[in-house]
Amino acid sequence: MLAWKANERGIQVKNRSMHTAGNIFNISGHRDGGATECPGQQLYNYLPTLRSRTFAYMNPPNIQVDSESFAIEQTNVTFELGIDNFENDVIAYIEYGTEEDNLDLQSDDFEIDAMDGVSMVSMSLSELEPATLYHYRVVAVNSDTFAVTEKSSFETAAPTSLENDPELANQFILEQNYPNPFNPSTRITFEIPEASAVRVLVYNSQGQLMAVPADRNFSAGRHHVSFDASGVASGVLVYALEIDGVIVNSRKMLLLR
Repeated sequence: MLAWKANERGIQVKNRSMHTAGNIFNISGHRDGGATECPGQQLYNYLPTLRSRTFAYMNPPNIQVDSESFAIEQTNVTFELGIDNFENDVIAYIEYGTEEDNLDLQSDDFEIDAMDGVSMVSMSLSELEPATLYHYRVVAVNSDTFAVTEKSSFETAAPTSLENDPELANQFILEQNYPNPFNPSTRITFEIPEASAVRVLVYNSQGQLMAVPADRNFSAGRHHVSFDASGVASGVLVYALEIDGVIVNSRKMLLLR
């Protein structure tokens, strides 16, 4: 280090003839003559940032999902999660999908201010497919690192006649299928007050989606669609009327072989 500092001032340390009084200078811990910066100074200035990031990597955000508060309301899911052990602002979001190895959907970001202790956050997913098994995980990211929960799952509810909204049912009429009981095909009739995107959905008694007899735009008025149950096991089925992504009415029908 001393040789380097001397060389910066034009002094050849092996040449004693150059060591004159005019070339003598004071060498401090980091500078000589107040002019030349020590090569370690840049690293020294970076140490606070390095310590902060090392702490962040050793102490990532700790995410805990409280399964006791898990709530499913047909196609909407809400749950509580707690995030602690962070000094910086955190962004949390949910990755989810119907395939465990392909969580291809993502919720909106939820921003959490830096604080001491645990921050409880309520997050939700909406407009999900009914009677569908979803896999998900929660991700928390700050400026230095991130943390991810273990994957978990939930299943949305299937529509039943007990879940009908009377007001919507009066506006969007879903008639009893005919014939009923049936084998293997039947006709489903519905009436809508205005042009809408319509889907007719058929579920089995376990809430699994079996068929979508209609999925297109319909004009206002009364309409009929046919449902062919070939390949579907005998038993009680539920058929639902979905308008612009919202299930507004449903009924039961009986398939007899």
